Amino acid sequence: MDEQKVELYLQEMRTLVKRDEAPSTRLLRRQKVLPALRQRVLFEHGRRRRLQFWNRIGVGLLAFGTATGLVAIALRPSPKFQAAAALPSPAIAEVGVAVTSGTIFVNQPGGSRRQVAAGQDIDVTADDALETAAATESQVRLASIANVLLREDTSLLDIATRGGQVDRIRLAHGSVHLKVTKLAADRRFHVVTADADVQVKGTEFDVNLIAEPTPHTCVRVQEGLVQVTTSNAMIKMVAAGETFGCGERAARSTAVAPPAPRPERHARAMAASDLRMQNELFQRALSDEHAGLYTQAGDIYHGLLRRYPTGPLAAQARANLAAMPQER
Repeated sequence: MDEQKVELYLQEMRTLVKRDEAPSTRLLRRQKVLPALRQRVLFEHGRRRRLQFWNRIGVGLLAFGTATGLVAIALRPSPKFQAAAALPSPAIAEVGVAVTSGTIFVNQPGGSRRQVAAGQDIDVTADDALETAAATESQVRLASIANVLLREDTSLLDIATRGGQVDRIRLAHGSVHLKVTKLAADRRFHVVTADADVQVKGTEFDVNLIAEPTPHTCVRVQEGLVQVTTSNAMIKMVAAGETFGCGERAARSTAVAPPAPRPERHARAMAASDLRMQNELFQRALSDEHAGLYTQAGDIYHGLLRRYPTGPLAAQARANLAAMPQER
């Protein structure tokens, strides 16, 4: 900065010092030039100071951004944790449970255990567990959402809520029969087991967690439509009268049924074929919907409704179409 001031000053002095000029002329020139020279020096000085200030600000912001990025990378959760965090977390809000038949035991954190008989109500949280004894079964009402029959030696955990309504229960062991009231289009009721997530919108079905040889889930549907998502991300829609994951038990129960007369057997075979076709179309549409291919999924749903407008999957297809966003 000092070198530049000196250079400017020398330039002006060379202009002012002209030996062939009269002293009066030289004085007038000096009086005219010196104020402009002084303003120029002040301007240059201010510009340099402003430039230095913003340079310091830029360096500080760059250092802050770098430090913030490093901290974010260090604190970033692992993919496994992120996937777990995406799942609905259990709510701490209390849920009203009414025992309508039998007796249940409520195990609470800290080891306390409470017995609740038929006709009694209790508020439970996601940290509580509902259990039945080894030789008894009981029936409870979860708020206004579901009637649940807990068969012998059954345990329910993680009774969670969302928006003030029961959203999920976890079957730790045993078997339950549920009748879920019709829910709004954007809501689902989940029964979670060791290897499956059973989702419904309003139906009647059984969920049995079979312990041997390895834990696996058996689902039997009496009414409506049930979506089963397995631990390996396979999605299966189970309609009324169908089963999923029940294995040889279902086969044996079907084998002992008396043979139907030939005309009736043919009609049932045709109905089963139609149901399989509807299920395949619905599965394809559902897979495209989960993949974000909403236009393709919508075309399949519309095709299903044109071909089977009164089929057992028609209502669910219409509900999925109404709730599905438009593909961008």
